Amino acid sequence: MRRPCVGERPGPTGLSQTRRQAEHMSATIINGRRLADEVIQGVMAAARELPRCPGLGVVIVGDDPASHIYVRGKQKRALEAGFLTEVVSLTEDTSEREVLETIETLNARDEIDGILVQLPLPSL
Repeated sequence: MRRPCVGERPGPTGLSQTRRQAEHMSATIINGRRLADEVIQGVMAAARELPRCPGLGVVIVGDDPASHIYVRGKQKRALEAGFLTEVVSLTEDTSEREVLETIETLNARDEIDGILVQLPLPSL
């Protein structure tokens, strides 16, 4: 018999309350692309109301192909939403100090409102 997880209470049938509830739930299929497009449209509308376009800085360290794909996707979506974007690519041998200085430089710029540091980071 399965042991209950933290916060679950076993019922009279031995099944946890959470599991019994899940057995009676129906799945809802969502269209992820459509939902993402709706979110982007909402962000675009909100961004148009601001006195200036929001700015996004992205820091990527190293040459991980998947990370570069993710960053391109983030940059594309930010541009679609009307954001200014700047991607700073650093080599894998960049020191922790240099990464922090890059973040501090982006943070000091008035046109940058948010900074993403793409994971994973190589050992610094």
